[in-house]
Amino acid sequence: MKTSDWQSVIDAKVLLIGENSTLQWKDEVIECAMFLDYYFDHAPYDLGERSRYSEAKTIFEYLKEISAGDCRPEQVYGTLLCHDPLYRAPRGKHILIPEKQAESGLLHIKKVLKDNPNIEYIYAMGLQTNYYLQKLGFYSSGELKEEFVKGAEPRRVGLNSYDPFYQPVNAKPFREVCFKSYDVEEFAGVKIIPILPIKSYPLSEVDMKNFGDNFNNLKSSFKKEQEKE
Repeated sequence: MKTSDWQSVIDAKVLLIGENSTLQWKDEVIECAMFLDYYFDHAPYDLGERSRYSEAKTIFEYLKEISAGDCRPEQVYGTLLCHDPLYRAPRGKHILIPEKQAESGLLHIKKVLKDNPNIEYIYAMGLQTNYYLQKLGFYSSGELKEEFVKGAEPRRVGLNSYDPFYQPVNAKPFREVCFKSYDVEEFAGVKIIPILPIKSYPLSEVDMKNFGDNFNNLKSSFKKEQEKE
């Protein structure tokens, strides 16, 4: 089974890209990207349902804060870089997305953008997602691109493991890229913003130390745009 997209309730303004379909804790795949359907379609009645609803709710709260309130849940289209089931990573490790799946995912992302011309912003979650989106030429972080792509490249120790997992060569360049806005060359007027994965929200004290300036600057930029309108 492949994970399905969450199609926005009304015309999409925001495209949210998660990483992969495979659940970390069991050999199953997510039915709908990032459990976003639970926010709209499910009345949570047991522990599993409530946790999935809570995760979806937190995602929308995250996007709302980043955009200084200018992101309605109904306008969010949710997709993944990889919709196919993958091998689970060892405990405590990060699931590796093979490049072939990332290439297919990028083609799907482009189709989503073509089919939803009202999308203005893309939020791309996580280091691995942004690694592939830059490596495969979807967007560029300018002067930081070469350093970022080299740093985010999977280490051989993870690739060669009996159970492959994703571990970057050096995650530090993501501090410079995360929560900044970049152009998507193939889609004029669309901005892409790399963000931390949902498990990092609300940002911890350590995350605020590493990413806080970019995080606050991004929110301020949205506020300024709203003041102009």
